[in-house]
Amino acid sequence: MESIVGWDWTNDPHAHGTWFTLRPGQLMKALPDLRTTEGRLFFAGADSGSVWRGFIDGAIESGYRSPAKA
Repeated sequence: MESIVGWDWTNDPHAHGTWFTLRPGQLMKALPDLRTTEGRLFFAGADSGSVWRGFIDGAIESGYRSPAKA
C-alpha cells in the first residue's frame, strides 16, 4: 500500500504560512540587525544566513556563525 502525506502550512496556526519572502531591498535593511548579538543572545536561522538564505544550508551556516561571535 502506498500513501502520501501533506500539510497545509498556509493554514497552520503556528507556522502562519510557508517560506520567508522579502520585498526588494528589505533584507539589506534588516540583515545587520538580525546578525547583531545582545550579550549571549543570538538570532540564528535560515533567513539570516550569508548564502542559501531560506534553506537548511543557510540555517546551518547561521547557527555555526552565531556562537563563534561569543
